[in-house]
Amino acid sequence: MLEITLALAMFAVIGSVLYAEGDATRSAKTHATFIGVAGFCLAVAGFLVLCAAAFGNLVVLAAWVLIIWISAIFIPGGLTLFIALRSSRRWIPLLFAASSPLLLWGLMTLGDSMSPEERLMDEARVIIVALETYRSETGSYPESLSHLQPNYIEAFPVVYVGQFDWFYASDGETYQLGFIPDVDRWTYTVFLYSPDVAKWEFDFHGFGSGPFTVPPTPSPTPFFRTMPFAAPGRPRTPEGPTPGGGRG
Repeated sequence: MLEITLALAMFAVIGSVLYAEGDATRSAKTHATFIGVAGFCLAVAGFLVLCAAAFGNLVVLAAWVLIIWISAIFIPGGLTLFIALRSSRRWIPLLFAASSPLLLWGLMTLGDSMSPEERLMDEARVIIVALETYRSETGSYPESLSHLQPNYIEAFPVVYVGQFDWFYASDGETYQLGFIPDVDRWTYTVFLYSPDVAKWEFDFHGFGSGPFTVPPTPSPTPFFRTMPFAAPGRPRTPEGPTPGGGRG
């Protein structure tokens, strides 16, 4: 899916280069037709990105932001330049083609920095620091994240109101901290952190993935029944569902 999306976007860019090398005396109708075709290619690329996002592809989901901004800036901007610079119309597509790689890179970087996964991994540092402080003072990791409050952490970073909160499992010697950024799709991705590897890893789950267990949880409990929930106006509890909160 990602390859098709990039191919369509590149078709619009390469077409702009070839168009700029052609005759500069094309009619206004021809210019409008070309810009319309390029815009259609970007629109189709955006639709494919949306479909891929529905299946849980986080990389392509971040790219959806990129496609929106390209469609909102690239095409209207081209029409504006086309009308304003009548004597230099043949160079407008070439200008777009030359600037598009930088535009693509900038928008993709912006999309990645705005992704909920990056935000949550960054905000989870306060939990990780609190866990390490607790261990240095007591000799082991806590059985529950609730043991960190209020001495080691005042409040946990918000994942999403009405969705899954942070989940945590520990045997005292090690632990796993995790979150799911979104479950409103046919698939979901679990992000996990452990001091044993000291980095975030992710586990993709598709159709028929079955129960999910966070080691060292002793029994294979179905994943969605072990996740905590939270709802607006209710206290957030790291373990166990908040009554009436969340979505099953």
